[in-house]
Amino acid sequence: MDELVKTLKDFITRDLLYVVGGGTVGLAFCYLFEVTLPPSPSTAATLLAAGIAYGVGYAIQDGLSLTPIVTTAPVVDPGLVVRFLYQRFARTGWVAIDRETFNLAQEAFTTIASDRDYAQWNRIVSLKHIGSTLGTSGLVAAGLLAAVAVRSKGDTFAVALAIASLILSLTLLGLSWVKGAQQSQFVLSVYQRHLAAQAGSRRSAQGSVATANQRSEEDV
Repeated sequence: MDELVKTLKDFITRDLLYVVGGGTVGLAFCYLFEVTLPPSPSTAATLLAAGIAYGVGYAIQDGLSLTPIVTTAPVVDPGLVVRFLYQRFARTGWVAIDRETFNLAQEAFTTIASDRDYAQWNRIVSLKHIGSTLGTSGLVAAGLLAAVAVRSKGDTFAVALAIASLILSLTLLGLSWVKGAQQSQFVLSVYQRHLAAQAGSRRSAQGSVATANQRSEEDV
């Protein structure tokens, strides 16, 4: 039951992000084409708008994930810029990750991670999705707002809104890459801790066997 609750919570969080991201693009689109929204929309209209916003937000994020702009996967081999951002964020150097070792770590994570590990991993992934979803949607919205600024011939508010949206979007995208890198490092650290614990257990068992054999020889 707890696993079901966790899964539903994850899905609801990500779905809401798509609605917010797509809604942001929708509002920018309405602003560009001067569409007046009804002050008190019906329930059906609200649900329809939420559904459209969901589709728009999802399409933008996953569509742009096919480009180098954003990724929704764990970042295993980041470029120089992402490494620099990660080092500034985590206040520690980047630890090189072997792809095969990471695949083993990722496969084993669900079985070796404690509840505390899973909660921390889930928070990292959630923040990564916030950055990737709202960052990509904000980037598209910034383009639409830039078109408003051009049409209004440099209107101060339109220009400021477009610039603010662009800066916020780039910040969110940068943070999504950082969180992707942090996700990889965290999964690897949990796996290495598990291997170290296993090695310690084996050494302890071997030591116990050796002690027992020594006592047997002494008794003889």
